[in-house]
This record gives sequence, C-alpha cells and structure tokens, in this order.
Amino acid sequence: REFGREISVITDGTNPYRQFFNVIGKAYSVEWAELSTTYSRSRFYLALSDSEAFGLTPLEACAHGTVPILPSLPVYLEIYPIDVPIWVDIEDTYYTSLAPYYLIEHFKVSVKSLVWAMRYAKDMDKYEWEERSIKCIELAKRYYYDVVYQHFKEFF
Repeated sequence: REFGREISVITDGTNPYRQFFNVIGKAYSVEWAELSTTYSRSRFYLALSDSEAFGLTPLEACAHGTVPILPSLPVYLEIYPIDVPIWVDIEDTYYTSLAPYYLIEHFKVSVKSLVWAMRYAKDMDKYEWEERSIKCIELAKRYYYDVVYQHFKEFF
C-alpha cells in the first residue's frame, strides 16, 4: 500500500495483488526489447521469489545497471557481492517441495525487512545508486556468454 503504483510489475492473471500495481506486461509473454527497455528505465529491480535455482532476471537487470533488491536466498548470496544489491532478510525455510530428483527449499521473506529495503531504495542518494549500478554492470559482464563459454573450454 505504501508504494502502490510506483511499482511496475510483469505478472500473470493469478497474482491476487496485481490491481495495486502498474502492470506493464504479462509474465512469460513480454518481448525481450520491451523487457530490456523496462530494465533500462528502472533504477531498481525487486525480486520476490521464495526459491531460485539461479535467478536470471536479477542478473538481466544488473546488465542494464538496474540495482536489484533481493531476498537473502542462498543462491543470491553466492552470486552477488554483499554491496551490490539491497538485501531483504528471509525468516527461514518454510516448506520444501519435491521436483523430479531434488527438493526445492522455499523461504519466507521478512515483510518488515522488505519494507525497509524499499524505503532505503527510494531514499538512496544519486552517488550510492551510481556506485551500485556500476558494480551491477561489472558483475553481469562476468556472466556474459562469451566469458562463461571460455570457462567451459577448460573442461574439454
């Protein structure tokens, strides 16, 4: 309620909260050009997944200099330096689901921490945002396909 229409979302029809936000596209049907433009126009990217195997969209945002606001999921803590995203605390694993051959841990995001992170982002000064944005771009460059493929060549 505090941020309401200031937040633009790409979501689907099953999202019960979509009426509170500026819906700019339907999940899984937005063209890359439109998504890229959205990332470029945005200062922050808010990820609210309760589980991730890698989490490509925050890295896409970083490639555009868009600073991610991320839950402290294990995979994000492994990939992102502590001073790049704005971190949101998680409370604990709240359930696991079974996929074919592995369990998926789902984490509960702390609402209090999320509100703090969003306020922090909204009040962030230009200098800090620019520093984080530059670090985002540098991080994303490490995952560019040419760089990643070079590492694969070491195994062949």
